Amino acid sequence: MAEEYETKYPIYKGFAWTDKSGSWKVLLCENQARRTSKDTLSTALQAICLLEDHGGYLEKWTINDSIEKEAEESRIWFTTSYCSFRDLDGDGRVDP
Repeated sequence: MAEEYETKYPIYKGFAWTDKSGSWKVLLCENQARRTSKDTLSTALQAICLLEDHGGYLEKWTINDSIEKEAEESRIWFTTSYCSFRDLDGDGRVDP
């Protein structure tokens, strides 16, 4: 996906598109803190939006989240079925 871009956590899923403003990538990263026989449990995640620029990438925005130590939650994850990358307003630019 973004082979030359280093992320804080392993990449869980990536999305790529091109619109009138350039070639874009969104990387969804999860820390995969604990592994069980049936699942991988993540306690922190990050989403990164990148714009390709002169053979490299410009980071345009990031989202970070994690479980607080005192929280009732035991894991967090991205639900990719709710991810959408379409031009909603018809301006020629994708709206993530």
